[in-house]
Amino acid sequence: MSRSLAGLRPFDSCRVAVIGDLMLDEYLWGHIERISPEAPVPILNVVRREFMLGGAGNVVENLRALGAQVTVFGVLGGDFTGTQVHDLLRAHGADLAEVIIDPGRKTTRKVRLMSLEHGQQVFRLDHESTHTILGEIEDRLVSAIQAHLAGAQVVVCSDYMKGVLTGRVLNAIFATARRLGISSIVGPKDSSSQKYRVPTS
Repeated sequence: MSRSLAGLRPFDSCRVAVIGDLMLDEYLWGHIERISPEAPVPILNVVRREFMLGGAGNVVENLRALGAQVTVFGVLGGDFTGTQVHDLLRAHGADLAEVIIDPGRKTTRKVRLMSLEHGQQVFRLDHESTHTILGEIEDRLVSAIQAHLAGAQVVVCSDYMKGVLTGRVLNAIFATARRLGISSIVGPKDSSSQKYRVPTS
């Protein structure tokens, strides 16, 4: 942890609920040594692979680095990527009791091919489901928010438009937070501000 973060100890007593799209960022670092004989594209000779939390998971990681207590609300697929995200969140000490597993969903995985020579990304592959959660999964997430948000002092909504923060889920967050006197913060990806309008009653 950097010296600047280490000095922010008041976060130790802060309890945050993070709700949103959980993702895995994978980085493949390597050397570009030649052009493929099959197509006019560079060949990356991979020498290092890194895995990091993306999306709402990155928010969780940053809050935990500051010392905050974090409860995660979200949906992961029943796949290996989902297991990796779950394990990384757990390694950072987050409370994962409200993370729902949807066997029919593909957890978002962004794979970036990185050139060591140029220190930059040369290609990206995305594996994901972006359809909105529906039915039982949405019901379970709404119920979890209504039942278990009370322990938080602030709610952070991290929306990457991957389908978790539906209108109904957002309404449940804002209405429950308002009833409990909890502040809400939104990191929006959607350009439609109407989606994030707080209900008046």
